[in-house]
Amino acid sequence: MSYVVFRGQILLIGGITGLAEYSNGIWASNDGLNWAQIVVGCPWGQRYTSQVVVANEKLYLFGGFEPGNNPTNDVWVSDDGSNWSQLTASAPWSARAQHRVVWFNNTFVLMGGNDGAGTHNNEVWTSV
Repeated sequence: MSYVVFRGQILLIGGITGLAEYSNGIWASNDGLNWAQIVVGCPWGQRYTSQVVVANEKLYLFGGFEPGNNPTNDVWVSDDGSNWSQLTASAPWSARAQHRVVWFNNTFVLMGGNDGAGTHNNEVWTSV
């Protein structure tokens, strides 16, 4: 799952339960104690260990594991957290999860990750 602060709320995005149930929902909280599910099923499908970053007042989701530990390299964007559009189905970096993405100097920087077969990447990719 990913956590971000967006428009004054904490968002919990996607994830997996201890029972290996994957999620493509979004939960929101104004205080970290009380939570409400605001989206039941996002179009990016069920996944966990994706990365969600806030940049230019939008949410961006990068990769992650789909059911069966299948990594992805897609990128999605949302203006409001409820409506999502796919920017690309196949980014130039290899499919991965457990990576990190930051927004730095108007550039996305993607670092590391796991390909689902036990290989850990030490690559760094930028959006410029």
